[in-house]
Amino acid sequence: MKHILHATFLLTALLLALCFAFSGPVSAGTANAPALAVALGQGLAQAQTLLDQGKAEEAYALYMRLLRQEPGDAAINAGLYRAALAAGRANQALAALERLVDLRPDDGPLRLELVRLYSRVGDSANARQELTLVRQRHPGLNPEQAETFLRDLERKNSRFQYAGRLSAGVVYDSNANAGLHSRAVNLGGLDLLLDSEAGRKEAWGEYLNAAVNGAYRVSPSSSWWLVGDAAFYGKVYNRDLPSNQTFGWGRLAVGARRVGPDSMLDLRVKAEHAVYDPYEAVTLAGPELTFAYALADWLQLVSQGGLERRDYITETGRDGLYWQAGEYLRFLWNGADKEQSYSLLLGGRLLGSGTDRQSYGYDGWEALARLNLRLTEHLELTPFGAYRQLLYHEPATRLEKVLGEENRLDRAWQTGLFVTWHWTKNLATDLGWQYLHNDSTSPLYRYEQHMVNMGLTWSF
Repeated sequence: MKHILHATFLLTALLLALCFAFSGPVSAGTANAPALAVALGQGLAQAQTLLDQGKAEEAYALYMRLLRQEPGDAAINAGLYRAALAAGRANQALAALERLVDLRPDDGPLRLELVRLYSRVGDSANARQELTLVRQRHPGLNPEQAETFLRDLERKNSRFQYAGRLSAGVVYDSNANAGLHSRAVNLGGLDLLLDSEAGRKEAWGEYLNAAVNGAYRVSPSSSWWLVGDAAFYGKVYNRDLPSNQTFGWGRLAVGARRVGPDSMLDLRVKAEHAVYDPYEAVTLAGPELTFAYALADWLQLVSQGGLERRDYITETGRDGLYWQAGEYLRFLWNGADKEQSYSLLLGGRLLGSGTDRQSYGYDGWEALARLNLRLTEHLELTPFGAYRQLLYHEPATRLEKVLGEENRLDRAWQTGLFVTWHWTKNLATDLGWQYLHNDSTSPLYRYEQHMVNMGLTWSF
């Protein structure tokens, strides 16, 4: 009996010792929990700083290390999603966003973001399934809106993309024939009276404008696109004019575009043909380049350049090479309402030409400011202003050259306002006013012009 009691005592003592032995580490772990939370917070702050500095890959690597420590942490998964997107890792971003949705199943905007990402990687089946869940949990999004939303996403992320517009309306021109300020001119001290056709003539007319742009992605994951565009503009005045009674212009262009996370490079070769009065036409052909770089979310740098060969039907002295190169800053910001957005374009370009006749060749520059104001869902305003100065290589006419006149210098001021009322996503009413004042050292090229247009635009 003593042996049994002794064994029972030893067993009880051993169990108590084991309990005390294992209780120590548990208490220590609880004591270290605040320290672990602090370390996790510091890691998240460091990863966010790297992401803000544009170091997406470094931020992604740090978020992955944090994820291995706390795979169920919502803040880590959210940060990993943003870093993966910024680093161009769409599949890793998708995995992180799926985990985040599992952690926050009732977050409607988060589920919509998952729909967008599914569509971006080409997984339409999961996008539709996720959108069905959004509709069930958030009745405010009706089925028709949801289908439109998904179709827009699928089109946006499709390898083949296109967009276009068709406009038609009426136009008023206060100086349809670019008539002079006055028929009485003075060339080198000689007073001349030009014929009556040299005076300004106002006119009403109709216009038609159409344009379409297309792009095809070289491969599902490629940054390169094959691009092209076609456009047409026609205008007919309802009165007899010595010139400019009709105007027609058409364009075709093909090229390639590279789209990166914060930049876009577009190079095309264009061909254009314009008929601008009953007796004159011109053909243009050459390359054009556009490069855009996002300096910040609210600021873009846009560079544009072009070189073209012009061939005229009758005024062969104007044949030659024409070029232009410009630099612009584009500022972007949003209003308090999600329907409001604003942008401001500021910049300028250099212009030049080398023509068969020196009197048509010029060098010059242009400054431009254009403001786009999307004030409401329906109302959009676009005021603009520009100043252009062209110094020609010779006086305007042979008479002026013989009389010793200085080389022709044109200074043009242009301003205007376009108002657009969007009835629907695809249908809008346009109203525009433009004013041009051209001052020249040669009285043969001094004129001013007001143009007003009103019409409908259908876009797709």
